[in-house]
Amino acid sequence: VANFMAIIFITDENAEFWQFGESLPLLLANIISLSVWLVAMFLEVTQIVGYVSVGLARRYMTGPRHWFDVVVVLLTGAVSLALFSLNQDSSQDLVFCTALGVLMICKWGRFLVYLRQIKSIGIQILPITHAMYDIAPFLIV
Repeated sequence: VANFMAIIFITDENAEFWQFGESLPLLLANIISLSVWLVAMFLEVTQIVGYVSVGLARRYMTGPRHWFDVVVVLLTGAVSLALFSLNQDSSQDLVFCTALGVLMICKWGRFLVYLRQIKSIGIQILPITHAMYDIAPFLIV
C-alpha cells in the first residue's frame, strides 16, 4: 500500500508540491514503504534460517515458490530504494517503470494465489489465475 501511495505522488503531474522541492507525503510514503520492506526481508530471512536449521535447505533452494518470493522481496526493495532516491522524473525512467510493472504483476499474482484459499473467493479467482498461467509465455515474449 505504501508503494501505491508513493506512485500516486510521483505520477501526479498537477501536484503543486513539486514546485517547492521535496514532498513531505512522498517522503513519508517512502519511509513507510522501506520499513514494510525491511519487515518482509526479515521474515524471508527467518524462513530461510528455519529451513536450514531443520535440514531442509535443499527443499527451500529447489522450490520455485521460494525463489519467486525472494525475487519479489528483492525487487520490492529495489523499487522502494529507487523511489526514495529518485525524484518526480522517475515516472519517465524506462528501467524504473519496467521494474515497477513487473513488481505489480508479481504482487497481484501472489495476492490472487493467496485469495484462492478462501472458498467463496477462490472459486471466483480460479479461472482468472488459470488464464494468467496460460498467457505467461506470451507475456515473456
